[in-house]
Amino acid sequence: MFKIVPEVRATKKIFKWNPLNTRPRGRPKYRWQDNIIQDLGQMKTKNWLTCVQDRAKWNDVVEKAKTSNQRRFSA
Repeated sequence: MFKIVPEVRATKKIFKWNPLNTRPRGRPKYRWQDNIIQDLGQMKTKNWLTCVQDRAKWNDVVEKAKTSNQRRFSA
C-alpha cells in the first residue's frame, strides 16, 4: 500500500504554488519559470529537464549562463 506524503521541500512548494487571487487585466506578468525557460532558449539548451537531473551537466549550463549574463550586463 502506498502512502501519500505531502511535499515538504520548500523549493518544490514554491515551484508548485498557485496564487489564490486572479491576475489583473492586461498583459500577464512573467513568472520566474517563464524567465528561466526564456534564458535557456536563448542559450539553445535543449532537454533542460533531463539536464537538471545530472549535476555536472547542470553546473556547466549554469556557468555558461553566468558568463553570458556578465557579457550582456557589462557592456
